[in-house]
Amino acid sequence: MERDLQKKGYLCDPERFADLINGVVCEGKKILQPSDLTEADSQTGFLRASGRGQRRTAQIRQQYRDVVKKAAFGINFMVIGIENQEEPHYLMPLRCMSYDAAEYERQAALARNRVRRQKGISSAEFLSGFAKESRLHPCFTLVLHYGKEWDGGKIDMCGAIAELIQEGRIEGLNQGIEQGIEQGVRALIETCIEYQSTKEATQNRLVEKMQISPKAAEGYINKYWH
Repeated sequence: MERDLQKKGYLCDPERFADLINGVVCEGKKILQPSDLTEADSQTGFLRASGRGQRRTAQIRQQYRDVVKKAAFGINFMVIGIENQEEPHYLMPLRCMSYDAAEYERQAALARNRVRRQKGISSAEFLSGFAKESRLHPCFTLVLHYGKEWDGGKIDMCGAIAELIQEGRIEGLNQGIEQGIEQGVRALIETCIEYQSTKEATQNRLVEKMQISPKAAEGYINKYWH
């Protein structure tokens, strides 16, 4: 507990906090100044009502963060949280996402209170409790591991996203190829029908020209022969 409090106190200093963000997030560029930082409540959470009428109940969710500050960038700001971790926490990504989600929920609740008191809002804005021009300030959580080795969650998120994009491209390419093959098969079958070819001859031609199996060719003929 004492060591944890020492780490929290160390990073609460605006200069150290700004240096950390500039070094880790901003790639060494001095973008964030200590004067751009303001304190934020380390307790985050939201109150949500569920049910209808007399059955409505309140759900309260509270979480406590190690260090959290608001960082001003011009007229806008973002919420930056820092979590100190000495032992590996194998659900740390989920834990950080829950922190960030709770912060967005808190901002949305504030916006909802403002929007529903306004006059002249649309039904969609009243229903969502969020005006068309409303905005949520971005937030993210940085985890500092003080232990010897973090032996879980070693995933480069940028690399993971790039892999997902590449997988999507490959999948899209494969789908495009499949669609192209099917279109070519259909055109060949319709041409054979026009020239009064037999099904057997058409099947052989599909196998030869389209480089597909006899069974696949038979399936295409059953689908497009009319």
